[in-house]
Amino acid sequence: MAKDGIKAIRYFTDNKILISDEIKKIRGYYGLSATKESQILGFGVNMYGKYESGEMPNVSNGRMIKICEGPYIFQRYFFEDYFFMLVL
Repeated sequence: MAKDGIKAIRYFTDNKILISDEIKKIRGYYGLSATKESQILGFGVNMYGKYESGEMPNVSNGRMIKICEGPYIFQRYFFEDYFFMLVL
């Protein structure tokens, strides 16, 4: 079991993936519900909830969440998504 824990830590650090508390903190910073955050990122609501509960995201999803740390990038992405939805 200890080997699995070490592998998990290496996976998070090597791929610069955030842990569940950091993911929740980012969402809280923007004042979004988990549903809205998952929609913006293009994740299923259940999958995003699993990440906030401690499941490890794959590398690509982990990087998408990491991008949200930068307010400029996230807000730009959010507003582009928002305006796109208005056009539909």
